[in-house]
Amino acid sequence: MMKHSLIILLLALLVSPRVSSASALMQQPQFPAEEYSVYDAVIDQMFPSGRVSFDFGGQKILKPLVIRSKTYDESGLNGDNYPGVDEETFNDFGSKRKAVWTLVSARFSTLVPHIVVDFDDRERMKTMAETIDVNGYATFSRVGFDANRTHAFVSMSYSCGGLCGHGFAVSLMKTDGHWKVQKVNQLWIS
Repeated sequence: MMKHSLIILLLALLVSPRVSSASALMQQPQFPAEEYSVYDAVIDQMFPSGRVSFDFGGQKILKPLVIRSKTYDESGLNGDNYPGVDEETFNDFGSKRKAVWTLVSARFSTLVPHIVVDFDDRERMKTMAETIDVNGYATFSRVGFDANRTHAFVSMSYSCGGLCGHGFAVSLMKTDGHWKVQKVNQLWIS
């Protein structure tokens, strides 16, 4: 276990963006910690015990989960609402979905082994491809909330190469101070 943790730490240092976590946080101080809590809940649901739950019969083990450092909405969702999501939450999602924000590894608290990678840094991507055995990467949109911050909506995609990928819309509810996934809808598959 200790060896595994050390390898993850070394990999994270290798592929982390050139800016420090502190400077990235200073560049976008308004990025809410609540969004990271939502991302953690989605990761814990979709990748329980470090396994890809939605494909390969739950037998595929992550090595680790690679998270794209920039938020990006690949859902293709348009319109005024989404079934099962209240209008206020979906409107907040719609107002944020095109904004690109930088995610910082230190802000995630999921226990699923993960690294955050800057896909714009081609040299680091090349190094990662040559040195790290990964199954794919996850991309998250910004999170939409209702005014009370008790409902959330986010899109996530998981790309595993070539014609291998999935896109999801995820609805969450905050219960007893913790975000819980209520519904996962598959939007696309390739």
